[in-house]
Amino acid sequence: MRKLIVDYRNVKLLKTRFSWIFLFYAAPFFFLVSCATTESKTDSAGLSPSTEKEARSYGPRPGRVWIYRSDGSKSCGVRKGVTLTSATNELSGKGVRIFNKRKKHDGIMRMMVCGADTGMQNELHIDGQSLPIAATLGYRLLGED
Repeated sequence: MRKLIVDYRNVKLLKTRFSWIFLFYAAPFFFLVSCATTESKTDSAGLSPSTEKEARSYGPRPGRVWIYRSDGSKSCGVRKGVTLTSATNELSGKGVRIFNKRKKHDGIMRMMVCGADTGMQNELHIDGQSLPIAATLGYRLLGED
């Protein structure tokens, strides 16, 4: 009868190869699947529950403040973002005076996948007394997260 001889060095090598294969092929697949984009739950006004809570917590501020809101654009032209003119008109229609405006990237790295958020945002310089009005429209105070 033959005895089965197991060389443990080969078993260890096999485990190492398996872990590298998993690391380079399977793990990125699971990561991409888990990062699939879904629409967030919002009410009819387009505000999430956390935004409503923040809107109530923003009181008037002295002086002028910068506010921001994502423009909602998606990569590969899936969805164009809200223009600065549209954002300005929306706030002006509510009686908010705007002193300056700019479109900037939020500085957060994102995956380069079609349909992913681009990270572009509309930033507006407004009077601090108008902050509660802007907050009800989904704007947040810049530099405060």
